[in-house]
Amino acid sequence: MEIATDEETSRFINGLFYAWGQRLISDISNAYALNEEQKEVLETILLKPNNWFLEITMPLTGHT
Repeated sequence: MEIATDEETSRFINGLFYAWGQRLISDISNAYALNEEQKEVLETILLKPNNWFLEITMPLTGHT
């Protein structure tokens, strides 16, 4: 039984990565006391929707 299609799974994972990237930029901005303009520049450069690469491979067998 298929729980979700490959496209739905990819969209979900891209959403998770994008949200994680937003949080990371927010944490960096706070740590370095960046102003709003600097934060927006970081977001423009680093946060591009669907700019993630997901590779699904078969699991290794016989290894722990």
